[in-house]
Amino acid sequence: MLLLTGLMVAAAVAALLAGGEPAAPLTESARRWVTSHRDAIRRTAAAYGVDPVVLATVVATEIDCRTAWDDMEESYIQGLLRREDDRFFQELATLFRDAAAEPREAAAYQRLLYFCSVGPAQIQLRLAIEVEPRVAQVRQQPPRGLRALLAALLDPADCLDSAGAVVANIIDAYRRIAGVDIARDAGIVATLYSLGSPASRARQYTRTPPDERRLQPNEMGRHAQAVRAEVARLLDGR
Repeated sequence: MLLLTGLMVAAAVAALLAGGEPAAPLTESARRWVTSHRDAIRRTAAAYGVDPVVLATVVATEIDCRTAWDDMEESYIQGLLRREDDRFFQELATLFRDAAAEPREAAAYQRLLYFCSVGPAQIQLRLAIEVEPRVAQVRQQPPRGLRALLAALLDPADCLDSAGAVVANIIDAYRRIAGVDIARDAGIVATLYSLGSPASRARQYTRTPPDERRLQPNEMGRHAQAVRAEVARLLDGR
């Protein structure tokens, strides 16, 4: 645990020093991901009723803005998938569902995994778990267990289902709760994508006085705005 904590601190320092926003508009890694998954992006966007350019821009932004902290989290999860058996992941899934779990040190750290961002699309595990029923409905398959879900989130193609469902949830929450249409605003969607529960955010927005309501992009959102046009061209094969 002490070694792991040391690695977490070192990764956090490296992430802060490196910064989250790349200097170039779109990195080569993000370009390769978009061009390699054009058809899957369009199919997924259609399945979840979202704009393919917005979906691709959100994921490309997450690829561009990866930090050493993200890499450390992902390496740890890959190690768990290699080392641990199905029972471990079943118990971990139970822990995630049990809000009253005893806060022992091991359980507390496992609970931190619930908030990890995983894979190329950097989806928060708790959001992936939250949207899994929607993914199962779209895929017309039973909901995946935690091990299968983590493996899918780590896969450059399979992560798209969860990303599409998370993006759809964000758009739906702001339309339903706040009466705001952000369906084509890649900057705002990319901002909200990394901020946790969209329903909570939308309710918070409605409690703000009307003359003070502003949906402003954060660093991730500004990057998404900067790369959106290039992502659209890549999706079109240009």
